Amino acid sequence: ETSLGHSTLVELSSIVPGGYRNPLGVRSLDRWPPGQYGGSNLSTPAEYRPNRWHHVVAQRRAGQMQVFLDGEETSVPITTSDATGPVRPIFGRMLAVEPEKVRLRPFVGQMAEIALYDRCLTVNEVRLHHEIGRGPR
Repeated sequence: ETSLGHSTLVELSSIVPGGYRNPLGVRSLDRWPPGQYGGSNLSTPAEYRPNRWHHVVAQRRAGQMQVFLDGEETSVPITTSDATGPVRPIFGRMLAVEPEKVRLRPFVGQMAEIALYDRCLTVNEVRLHHEIGRGPR
């Protein structure tokens, strides 16, 4: 049996009224075990701009969930367990199945690079990656 619950989510918030918190922020969700509800949510106060390159990092570090948008950190304490297990990364969409309802949230845009690390990055590493990605000015 395949579960459609998810444990980690990073998405561009919707500009549709009633969307999660900052309508142009980057939202991160962390929950364990995977499911449809619960967990810790975080939305950046900084806004992404459509049709522009952005650098996004989401991670759990020392009891905090961190999201960096273009080198600027936002963090909150996490309420989820440190337990983990095997998961399947999916990039570009989220499928949510609820009783009598299926919601597909596709990513609209382009992804230039995706990197998965086996450790957390320091604030300085995140900012350096952002600066390198911006290229010469």
